[in-house]
Amino acid sequence: MKKSAEIIQQKLDSLSKEGLVTVMLTGGKSAEQLYIEWQKLENFKKLTNTMFYFGDERCVPLDSPESNFGMAMKTLFINGLPNNCKIYRIQADKKKLKIVARQYSRLLPNSIDILILGLGDDGHIASLFPYSSQLNEQNQLCIPVVTPKPPYKRLTITPLVVKNAKTIYILAPGRKKQKIVECAKKQPININRLPIQMIINPIWCVD
Repeated sequence: MKKSAEIIQQKLDSLSKEGLVTVMLTGGKSAEQLYIEWQKLENFKKLTNTMFYFGDERCVPLDSPESNFGMAMKTLFINGLPNNCKIYRIQADKKKLKIVARQYSRLLPNSIDILILGLGDDGHIASLFPYSSQLNEQNQLCIPVVTPKPPYKRLTITPLVVKNAKTIYILAPGRKKQKIVECAKKQPININRLPIQMIINPIWCVD
Protein backbone atom coordinates (compact mmCIF):
# COMPACT_ATOMS: atom_id res chain seq x y z
CA MET A 1 0.00 0.00 0.00
CA LYS A 2 2.99 2.28 -0.46
CA LYS A 3 1.50 4.10 -3.44
CA SER A 4 -1.77 4.73 -1.59
CA ALA A 5 0.14 6.09 1.40
CA GLU A 6 1.99 8.50 -0.85
CA ILE A 7 -1.23 9.68 -2.53
CA ILE A 8 -2.94 10.32 0.81
CA GLN A 9 0.12 12.11 2.17
CA GLN A 10 0.24 14.37 -0.89
CA LYS A 11 -3.34 15.37 -0.25
CA LEU A 12 -2.53 16.01 3.42
CA ASP A 13 0.45 18.16 2.46
CA SER A 14 -1.75 20.25 0.19
CA LEU A 15 -4.49 20.73 2.79
CA SER A 16 -2.09 21.50 5.63
CA LYS A 17 -1.00 24.67 3.84
CA GLU A 18 -4.51 26.00 4.48
CA GLY A 19 -4.56 25.20 8.22
CA LEU A 20 -6.08 22.49 10.43
CA VAL A 21 -6.77 19.15 8.72
CA THR A 22 -9.12 16.39 9.88
CA VAL A 23 -8.46 12.76 8.98
CA MET A 24 -10.69 9.78 9.78
CA LEU A 25 -8.96 6.41 10.00
CA THR A 26 -10.27 2.90 9.51
CA GLY A 27 -9.38 -0.61 10.68
CA GLY A 28 -8.72 -3.93 9.00
CA LYS A 29 -5.82 -5.68 7.31
CA SER A 30 -5.67 -3.28 4.36
CA ALA A 31 -5.48 -0.33 6.73
CA GLU A 32 -2.74 -2.03 8.72
CA GLN A 33 -0.66 -2.42 5.55
CA LEU A 34 -1.34 1.19 4.62
CA TYR A 35 -0.33 2.52 8.04
CA ILE A 36 2.95 0.58 8.05
CA GLU A 37 3.92 2.25 4.77
CA TRP A 38 2.47 5.64 5.66
CA GLN A 39 4.42 6.11 8.89
CA LYS A 40 7.67 5.62 6.96
CA LEU A 41 7.12 8.75 4.87
CA GLU A 42 9.20 11.74 5.90
CA ASN A 43 6.31 14.17 5.37
CA PHE A 44 4.11 12.12 7.70
CA LYS A 45 6.71 12.50 10.44
CA LYS A 46 6.64 16.26 9.84
CA LEU A 47 2.85 16.56 10.07
CA THR A 48 1.38 19.31 12.19
CA ASN A 49 -2.11 20.58 13.05
CA THR A 50 -3.82 17.34 12.03
CA MET A 51 -6.74 15.84 13.95
CA PHE A 52 -7.23 12.06 13.66
CA TYR A 53 -10.56 10.33 14.22
CA PHE A 54 -11.89 6.80 13.67
CA GLY A 55 -14.78 5.68 11.49
CA ASP A 56 -15.64 2.70 13.67
CA GLU A 57 -14.41 0.67 16.59
CA ARG A 58 -14.95 -2.83 17.92
CA CYS A 59 -16.18 -3.19 21.51
CA VAL A 60 -13.02 -4.87 22.76
CA PRO A 61 -10.26 -3.96 25.24
CA LEU A 62 -7.61 -1.54 24.02
CA ASP A 63 -4.97 -4.26 24.08
CA SER A 64 -7.07 -6.59 21.91
CA PRO A 65 -5.70 -7.37 18.43
CA GLU A 66 -9.22 -6.50 17.18
CA SER A 67 -8.99 -2.88 18.38
CA ASN A 68 -8.76 -0.37 15.51
CA PHE A 69 -7.22 2.21 17.83
CA GLY A 70 -4.71 -0.29 19.17
CA MET A 71 -3.73 -1.33 15.66
CA ALA A 72 -3.22 2.28 14.58
CA MET A 73 -1.05 3.00 17.60
CA LYS A 74 1.14 -0.02 16.81
CA THR A 75 1.53 0.88 13.13
CA LEU A 76 0.77 4.44 12.02
CA PHE A 77 1.71 6.00 15.35
CA ILE A 78 4.39 3.53 16.40
CA ASN A 79 6.75 6.47 16.94
CA GLY A 80 4.10 8.59 18.62
CA LEU A 81 1.87 11.35 17.29
CA PRO A 82 3.51 13.98 15.08
CA ASN A 83 3.89 17.43 16.64
CA ASN A 84 0.72 19.42 17.34
CA CYS A 85 -1.50 16.56 16.21
CA LYS A 86 -4.33 14.95 18.18
CA ILE A 87 -6.12 11.62 18.03
CA TYR A 88 -9.69 11.02 19.18
CA ARG A 89 -10.58 7.41 19.81
CA ILE A 90 -14.05 5.91 20.13
CA GLN A 91 -14.20 4.57 23.70
CA ALA A 92 -15.88 1.33 22.68
CA ASP A 93 -14.31 -0.52 25.62
CA LYS A 94 -16.80 1.17 27.95
CA LYS A 95 -20.19 -0.32 28.86
CA LYS A 96 -22.66 2.49 28.11
CA LEU A 97 -22.31 2.52 24.34
CA LYS A 98 -25.13 4.96 23.61
CA ILE A 99 -23.47 7.54 25.85
CA VAL A 100 -20.10 6.88 24.21
CA ALA A 101 -21.67 7.34 20.78
CA ARG A 102 -23.21 10.67 21.76
CA GLN A 103 -19.96 11.88 23.26
CA TYR A 104 -18.01 10.93 20.16
CA SER A 105 -20.59 12.59 17.92
CA ARG A 106 -19.98 15.86 19.73
CA LEU A 107 -16.25 15.60 19.00
CA LEU A 108 -16.71 15.24 15.26
CA PRO A 109 -16.33 18.25 12.95
CA ASN A 110 -19.04 19.25 10.50
CA SER A 111 -17.13 17.49 7.74
CA ILE A 112 -14.01 15.35 7.53
CA ASP A 113 -11.29 16.52 5.14
CA ILE A 114 -9.89 13.03 4.48
CA LEU A 115 -11.96 9.92 5.15
CA ILE A 116 -10.21 6.57 4.78
CA LEU A 117 -12.44 3.50 4.58
CA GLY A 118 -11.77 -0.18 4.12
CA LEU A 119 -14.01 -2.20 1.82
CA GLY A 120 -15.47 -5.48 3.01
CA ASP A 121 -15.94 -8.47 0.73
CA ASP A 122 -19.68 -7.91 1.08
CA GLY A 123 -19.46 -4.21 0.19
CA HIS A 124 -19.64 -2.85 3.74
CA ILE A 125 -17.78 0.28 4.87
CA ALA A 126 -16.95 1.28 8.46
CA SER A 127 -19.40 -0.99 10.34
CA LEU A 128 -22.29 -0.29 7.99
CA PHE A 129 -23.22 -3.71 6.65
CA PRO A 130 -25.63 -4.68 3.85
CA TYR A 131 -29.32 -4.52 4.74
CA SER A 132 -28.69 -3.02 8.17
CA SER A 133 -31.11 -0.44 9.55
CA GLN A 134 -28.17 1.87 10.26
CA LEU A 135 -27.93 2.60 6.53
CA ASN A 136 -31.06 4.73 6.96
CA GLU A 137 -29.84 6.71 9.99
CA GLN A 138 -30.64 10.39 9.47
CA ASN A 139 -30.02 11.96 12.89
CA GLN A 140 -26.97 10.58 14.71
CA LEU A 141 -23.34 10.79 13.62
CA CYS A 142 -22.13 7.80 15.65
CA ILE A 143 -24.20 4.84 16.84
CA PRO A 144 -23.80 1.41 18.48
CA VAL A 145 -24.41 -1.54 16.17
CA VAL A 146 -24.51 -5.31 16.24
CA THR A 147 -22.91 -6.64 13.07
CA PRO A 148 -23.01 -10.02 11.31
CA LYS A 149 -19.22 -10.25 11.57
CA PRO A 150 -17.19 -10.67 14.80
CA PRO A 151 -16.50 -8.78 16.94
CA TYR A 152 -20.26 -8.30 16.78
CA LYS A 153 -20.67 -5.26 19.04
CA ARG A 154 -19.23 -2.06 17.56
CA LEU A 155 -19.66 1.69 17.28
CA THR A 156 -19.70 3.26 13.84
CA ILE A 157 -20.10 6.52 12.02
CA THR A 158 -23.33 6.83 10.04
CA PRO A 159 -24.01 7.73 6.40
CA LEU A 160 -24.29 11.38 7.50
CA VAL A 161 -20.55 11.49 8.22
CA VAL A 162 -19.66 9.60 5.05
CA LYS A 163 -21.71 11.83 2.76
CA ASN A 164 -20.32 15.04 4.28
CA ALA A 165 -16.66 14.00 3.93
CA LYS A 166 -14.71 16.09 1.43
CA THR A 167 -12.30 13.44 0.08
CA ILE A 168 -12.81 9.70 0.52
CA TYR A 169 -10.20 7.00 -0.05
CA ILE A 170 -11.40 3.38 -0.30
CA LEU A 171 -8.86 0.66 0.47
CA ALA A 172 -9.63 -2.22 -1.89
CA PRO A 173 -6.52 -4.27 -2.70
CA GLY A 174 -6.74 -7.82 -4.01
CA ARG A 175 -8.99 -9.72 -6.41
CA LYS A 176 -11.94 -10.17 -4.04
CA LYS A 177 -12.13 -6.46 -3.32
CA GLN A 178 -11.69 -5.64 -7.01
CA LYS A 179 -14.83 -7.64 -7.80
CA ILE A 180 -16.78 -5.54 -5.31
CA VAL A 181 -15.34 -2.35 -6.83
CA GLU A 182 -16.51 -3.42 -10.29
CA CYS A 183 -19.97 -4.24 -8.96
CA ALA A 184 -20.20 -0.85 -7.26
CA LYS A 185 -19.25 0.91 -10.48
CA LYS A 186 -21.39 -1.05 -12.92
CA GLN A 187 -24.51 -2.21 -11.11
CA PRO A 188 -27.55 0.01 -10.43
CA ILE A 189 -27.22 1.85 -7.13
CA ASN A 190 -28.65 -0.16 -4.25
CA ILE A 191 -27.09 1.07 -1.01
CA ASN A 192 -28.86 -1.58 1.06
CA ARG A 193 -27.20 -4.32 -0.98
CA LEU A 194 -23.84 -2.54 -1.47
CA PRO A 195 -23.26 0.18 1.16
CA ILE A 196 -20.12 1.28 -0.71
CA GLN A 197 -22.43 2.78 -3.34
CA MET A 198 -23.41 5.61 -0.99
CA ILE A 199 -20.07 7.19 -1.91
CA ILE A 200 -20.36 9.05 -5.20
CA ASN A 201 -16.77 9.77 -6.21
CA PRO A 202 -14.30 7.84 -4.04
CA ILE A 203 -10.61 7.50 -4.74
CA TRP A 204 -9.95 3.79 -5.09
CA CYS A 205 -6.73 2.51 -3.50
CA VAL A 206 -6.21 -0.88 -5.13
CA ASP A 207 -2.42 -1.28 -5.08
